Amino acid sequence: MALVVMFQNVLAFLFISTFLHKTLNYGEHIRIMNAYYLVPARFIVPSFILFAAAELAIGLSLLLSGITVYHVVSIGSLLSIYTFAIGFNLMRGHRHINCGCGGILENDQLNWGLVLRNLLLVFLVVGIWKSHTLYTEEIAFIYGLELFMLSLILFSLLYLFKEVFNIKKKLIHLMKMFI
Repeated sequence: MALVVMFQNVLAFLFISTFLHKTLNYGEHIRIMNAYYLVPARFIVPSFILFAAAELAIGLSLLLSGITVYHVVSIGSLLSIYTFAIGFNLMRGHRHINCGCGGILENDQLNWGLVLRNLLLVFLVVGIWKSHTLYTEEIAFIYGLELFMLSLILFSLLYLFKEVFNIKKKLIHLMKMFI
C-alpha cells in the first residue's frame, strides 16, 4: 500500500509541477501550442487555460482524495490528447518543436519516445488505481505524512537527475562547438 500511495503522490506532484511550469512560462507555452498547428489561434488561450486547470485539478485532487476512477479517465483523456498532438506532428515531420510538457517531463524536441512515455504513464495510472482499490484500509495520519514526504523527496530526486542530465547535454554541446 505504501508504494501505491507514493506513486500516487509522485503523480500528483508531476501534474502540479507541469501546471506551475506552464503558467510561469505562459508566453512560451502559448508559442509552443501555436507551433503544433492543431488549434486555431483564437482558441489557443482558452485551450491553455482548460489544460492548465485540468492539470492543477488532477494534481490537487490526487493529493487530497487519492486516486479514483475519475482520475484514470481524466488523466487518460488528457494524455491521449497530448499523445495525439505529438504523434500527429511527428507524422507531419515537425520534430523541432518543444513538447510543451512542462516541468520534469519537458523535452526540447518531439520524438516517438514521448508517445511511448505517455502510454506508459496511462498504464501506470491504471495500475495505481487497480492496486489502490485492493486496499480499503485507512492510513494513519503520521504514516500518510511520512509517505507524502518520501514522495516529495523521490520527485525532487527525479527532477534533480533530469536537470543534471540537461547540464551534461549542454556541456557536451559546448565542447563540440570548440572542437
